[in-house]
Amino acid sequence: MKFFRIFLISSIFLFDNSYTINDIVIREKYANWKRKILRTSPGSQNSTIFLPSNTSEGFLNFKKSLMDISKQNIKFLTGRSQFQMKLNIQASSSDAAKNIRNGFNPPKTSENPSLSTSDSFDYQDITYLPPSLDYRDFGLVTEVRDQGYTCGSCYAFSANCALEGQVAKYYGKLTALSEQNIVDCSTSYGNKGCDYGYMEAAFKYAKFNPGLANGTTYPYYGIDNQCQYTPQMLSAEISAYTFVPKDENILKQALVDVGPLSIAIKADLNSIYYYTGGIYDDDNCRGTVNHAVCLVGYGTDNTTTPPTDYWIIKNSWSNDWGENGFMKMKMGTNLCGITNYVIYPNI
Repeated sequence: MKFFRIFLISSIFLFDNSYTINDIVIREKYANWKRKILRTSPGSQNSTIFLPSNTSEGFLNFKKSLMDISKQNIKFLTGRSQFQMKLNIQASSSDAAKNIRNGFNPPKTSENPSLSTSDSFDYQDITYLPPSLDYRDFGLVTEVRDQGYTCGSCYAFSANCALEGQVAKYYGKLTALSEQNIVDCSTSYGNKGCDYGYMEAAFKYAKFNPGLANGTTYPYYGIDNQCQYTPQMLSAEISAYTFVPKDENILKQALVDVGPLSIAIKADLNSIYYYTGGIYDDDNCRGTVNHAVCLVGYGTDNTTTPPTDYWIIKNSWSNDWGENGFMKMKMGTNLCGITNYVIYPNI
């Protein structure tokens, strides 16, 4: 914490009296950051993914990233916001490059699914729910994995998170399922491999295939490939899938009653890309959802006035992102469209 406070205070001095970043300081930081990226992430892909060939463009992207991070961390330090940000490997990437991982893109008929063509969560007006819940504590959540920077397969990770939870809940065994299986094999149901997809199509595939392999027998490579699934690989299967109506109270009850839920959020903001901890409360996070994640719990921070309720989200951007791969998101205003698309499998 002491180191982070020093970083925050130093961030303030990146700005002059007009609240603009000093380019001399930023160029030095950019050069140091590039050296670190090349040292810690060697490989030919660096030049095209993390370090744009246009040096001026890369610097401007880095400057924008650092400015956003510094402004947010000043807000955090002064008590005007509850989350922190930090630079990561994509700091000089363009918005388009950062957005590749946001691969949730359902057809319009699925984004607002007709309840007559799919099961709907049976909501009961229950007045008592646990004050907090974290399915990691119940052995229903596998380790955070990494979809990579060039594959928009978030939908596969989100779908598997929900199914892994159901398998663990009903059979007592937590098994990491295969995202590559979904990427390679669910195209006939509407998914587009590493380009984009959506969880309903993944569950349709799992239902009619039938079943999915685990991640050991069908490992993840983060590229498009021919379907390699065989019946001998069967590790989990589903009988149906269910949508949850767009309401945070219903979402909370569904999470308690069902287990981890497959959801989508809006994620094409620097405040998401560089999130590193705390309760995410960026009110600019509104609009179309474009990234699939997994809802695994909720809680309340009683150190704030008034106390802050939050959701716990599992991402697929490795455990280097966020709080070891997870995020706390403020509850109560449908932030980032958290209720816009919620689905889970029935086994």
